[in-house]
Amino acid sequence: MQKVLICVALLLINVIHTAVKKDSILQLMNNPTIKHSSDQKKLPLAHAKKVVIAPWSGGFFAGFIVVLNHLGWCKQHNKIPIVHWGKGSLYYQKEEFNGNSTNAWEYYFEPVSNTTYNDNDYKSFKFSLGDPNLHYKILDQYSRNLAYELICQYIKIKPCVQKKIDDFYQQNMAHRRTIGIHLRGTDKITEEKLVTPEKIVAIALAQADPDTQFLISSDEQRLLEIMTSLLKGYDVIYYNCQRSTNGKPLHLKSQHPAQGGEDVLVEVSLLAKCDLLVHSLSNVSTAALYFNPKMEHIGVEA
Repeated sequence: MQKVLICVALLLINVIHTAVKKDSILQLMNNPTIKHSSDQKKLPLAHAKKVVIAPWSGGFFAGFIVVLNHLGWCKQHNKIPIVHWGKGSLYYQKEEFNGNSTNAWEYYFEPVSNTTYNDNDYKSFKFSLGDPNLHYKILDQYSRNLAYELICQYIKIKPCVQKKIDDFYQQNMAHRRTIGIHLRGTDKITEEKLVTPEKIVAIALAQADPDTQFLISSDEQRLLEIMTSLLKGYDVIYYNCQRSTNGKPLHLKSQHPAQGGEDVLVEVSLLAKCDLLVHSLSNVSTAALYFNPKMEHIGVEA
């Protein structure tokens, strides 16, 4: 008899425990904010109202495309996006740059929303949250139009940077037919076979008339100099900025990382204003095509 009573008691305890556990689960489902404060960073994405887009551990426009992917996802799922490139960003520096000292994204761009960042917000370190999944190799017209829509809605270059873009354009490009050439060097060889300057310049020259000028761009000083030599007899322009002189990528070990980000943003914005872009595969050239989805282009592969 005693054993029977013990079994009944254990059964009742189990039933009560299950009911309490079920009730707790229902409360959490109905109110996803019920959680210990130390778990705030683990808030499921589905329950988050804000999504903080964290820095990407790559070049400037690889990170920019990551931002576009997140902005597109946030737009579809009614989330508030915040871009915060803190100390983990390759472009962050301790000293203030362009009026900001804590968020490298805002060295170059205005905030993408009016909502402020705090440490408890959901942070995404992913390349994409699913859809869209833009990438430097995705250059179809639909994707270019989609990226451009997101840029128009969310991306505003800071006035101090925009002025540099506008000044260069008015002084060097306005009212001139300009073919842009972008040739990626340095560490791109880890992803793609590098295109030779001779090949890309020959293709660009085939599209030129006697009055054409060329805006050339590269992350490597050596390649810029070779292209300038190959274009002898034509007007050649380029934006005066940091370039690698030793074959190593600037974004990994730059003494002036924040300035490097501004330089490549100005270059991309100018390439986007060309009549034609002849380019190797890279995030830089793809970004230019996203900024101007109507620009004609010729992709060159090794």
